[in-house]
Amino acid sequence: MILKLIRWFRGYVTFLLVSDFPERFINLCSINGVNLWNTVPDSKGLVSCMTVSDYRRILRIAKKSKGVAKIKSRHGVPFIVEKYKGRYGIAAGGVLSILLFFFLSSFIWSVNIIGADSLGETQIMNVLEKNGLTVGTYKGNVNVQQIQRSTIIDLPEIGWMSINIQDCCANVELKEKAPVPQMSEDTSPCNIVASKDGVITDYQISQGKSEVMRGSAVTEGQMLVNSVMENQMGGVEFSHAKAKIFADVEQTKSFSMNMENYVLFPSGKYADRYALSFFNLCIPVTAVYSGYSENYLQKDSYRVFSGINYLPLGTDRQREIEYSYTEINFTEEQVRKALLKEMSLYEIFCKNESTVVSRGFSGGCAEGRYTLNVSYVFNEDIAKEQELYISE
Repeated sequence: MILKLIRWFRGYVTFLLVSDFPERFINLCSINGVNLWNTVPDSKGLVSCMTVSDYRRILRIAKKSKGVAKIKSRHGVPFIVEKYKGRYGIAAGGVLSILLFFFLSSFIWSVNIIGADSLGETQIMNVLEKNGLTVGTYKGNVNVQQIQRSTIIDLPEIGWMSINIQDCCANVELKEKAPVPQMSEDTSPCNIVASKDGVITDYQISQGKSEVMRGSAVTEGQMLVNSVMENQMGGVEFSHAKAKIFADVEQTKSFSMNMENYVLFPSGKYADRYALSFFNLCIPVTAVYSGYSENYLQKDSYRVFSGINYLPLGTDRQREIEYSYTEINFTEEQVRKALLKEMSLYEIFCKNESTVVSRGFSGGCAEGRYTLNVSYVFNEDIAKEQELYISE
């Protein structure tokens, strides 16, 4: 491979020797120190390769072997230079391309996040940018150790981080901390009381003495687990009661909605604005002004993909969509379906630690507003710690 490069830089030719005595020609070349390679026989003589400097010498050798040498093709830098001699623009462009290549290779082209789980990549990218690592950053200004320390301080959820810069790509590998189980270290005496009215369905007592049974009806504030216990010596000691007391609890929740509403709908009109993106530069290409009174902005970014990473080159589109208010008269069935969805969201997000035992529905439409009343029975933990004060 190295020999091929040397020959290419020095320049070489492929020639045809027309002769009845090609063996004599090869012997004379060997005697005169002329180096031949890729020599193959031909119907007219032979075909071979040699350097440009040696070719001038073989004309005399070819005559001695009663033959004629003819050039078939030329290869290498000297012939390329001769071909484009006087075309200074090509040379200048080549030099500028090399300089531009080395200049652009001094910057970070892409940042890859590896190992993010609960933390969002956008959140991590924002913190990295704040600490000095983003697309377009000069590699010489990247202090890896400092960025790692600052990022872990800003995001305490990260337990371990490593930044590896390979070529123009920064790979950020991280490991999030495992959640630490919450341990109650409070040992002060306390009872367990009911936080709501309900009917006891089950209980799990870790410490303390139960004061209720399954099926017992309790009221808010009533003692459920007593912290006062008798020890082996017949005396009394106070403990920190711990328990889960499950009970059926009644609750009423109302959901309402107007029968007439003004809703924003897209009108079908929009205006697009495009810009070229190069590293952190954004160059506007179009300038469109819409003047919509009610609008929604939609931003899309398109980047060139090299097959491995996204390059810091592409286009950005900002679409401004017009919206207009439209009056809609809902039917009772439509409103009821919407309120039932709202009820489902309430149960999922607000009562996610409770189990729905039953639901009862009532309500209707009055004065242009539909109200849905839901009578719930939830099974939930009603245990509440109440500190016990001991007077001496």
